[in-house]
Order: sequence, then C-alpha cells, then structure tokens
Amino acid sequence: MQINNLEDVNLALKKVAELSVKIEKINGEVTLACNEIKEARAGEIKVLSDELKYIEQCITTFCENNKHEFAEKRSKEFTFGKIGYRLSKSVSLPRVKEKLENLIKALKSYGLNDCITYKEELNKDAIAELEDSTLVKLGLKRVV
Repeated sequence: MQINNLEDVNLALKKVAELSVKIEKINGEVTLACNEIKEARAGEIKVLSDELKYIEQCITTFCENNKHEFAEKRSKEFTFGKIGYRLSKSVSLPRVKEKLENLIKALKSYGLNDCITYKEELNKDAIAELEDSTLVKLGLKRVV
C-alpha cells in the first residue's frame, strides 16, 4: 500500500479498522468454539481433576506421616517429579486490636519478651516543648 497524502492515510486507517474488526470476529468465533469444546468435555475434566486431587492428597498424607524421610534433605527427586517438604515457620497473628493486646499481655506474662519488638518513634509533642537552645543543639528549628 502506497501512502502519498492525507487522504491515503485516512484510507489506510479505515483498512486498519476493518482488519481489526475481522480479527476480533475470528477471535470471538474461536472463543465460542473453545467454550463449546470445554462444555462438551467438562465431565471428563471433572473426573480427571478429582483423581488428580485425590492422588495429591495421598502424597501429602504420606509425606506428613513420614516426616523423618525429609529430615536431612527437604526435597526428594523422583523419576516423574520432585517432592519438596517444607516445615512452615509462619504463624497467623490476630489483626483485631483487642486480640493483639491480649496476645501481648500473654507473651509478657509467660516471660516471652523477646517475642515483642518495641518500635522507637519520635514524640513530636515532647520535642515541641523543648527550649530553642536545645532544638539548635539537635539541628532543629521551630516553625511558625
């Protein structure tokens, strides 16, 4: 396609739009055909998926019951794959403020203070009450 002037650009843009519409139409037909195939074979997929989940659960149960097999090396290579057995160190903590406060109290009562971190923050109100000479020593100045 030769483009020599603005009218040619306009015609080229029209052709681009027409081609885009045709492509989208074909893609839509492909999607509909895929959906029909998926629908027709949904029963087969469900049976296979259920079997897959069952086998995965059996493997998980075996690994849980035989943790000692994974004591030295956490992953085992097999002919048809690899099993990685990881011990989770993650603990879910409460998000509700009241429950969090109760947990902190319980940790303190059991002497588990190393499980609590203390966050250092500036106390702006206390800093605002300092004398100007002290503020200068700290490299701060009062803002009006």
